[in-house]
Amino acid sequence: MSAIPPCYALFSNGKDSFATAKSLELQDRLLGAVLIDTGISIPTWLDEAFAACKKQSWPYIVIPTNIRYEWLVWRYGFPGPGGHSMVMNYLKGRAIQSFKRDYPKQALASGVRTGESGRRKFSAAPVSIREGVTIYAPIIGWSTAQTWAFAREHGYERSSGYSTLQISGDCL
Repeated sequence: MSAIPPCYALFSNGKDSFATAKSLELQDRLLGAVLIDTGISIPTWLDEAFAACKKQSWPYIVIPTNIRYEWLVWRYGFPGPGGHSMVMNYLKGRAIQSFKRDYPKQALASGVRTGESGRRKFSAAPVSIREGVTIYAPIIGWSTAQTWAFAREHGYERSSGYSTLQISGDCL
């Protein structure tokens, strides 16, 4: 993959988003962290994500989604096992639209990795476009072990939600 330009890292406070932001910072390509407030995170998520950004001295932007989860449930019904992606895409997609409006020429970076799951093995791409925003995946080929090692080496601390649920907790 060619060099990634300076960009903002999507930051959930999980190991993958931490490794992405930190790797960009070490290459002097991190403009800041973008925290998408979906409205359905665990109660401690935002404060712990703020604390992680402050500890790393990363500037951060919080972008709330303009659609409420409750409206989606009212409109489409409670999402079943196959509905998670639709809800996540809807909530996070609206926030990315807001990012594009406020930062029209900026790109994002995602912590997506092909090693995350069987589905991601085939769906993740080094560069994608979402809601008109270019999104880079700087750690796409990293293994889980490699991601953990890098994150720990650079001061990553699991949040309380991640320790309990094994997910970042930004979008339940």
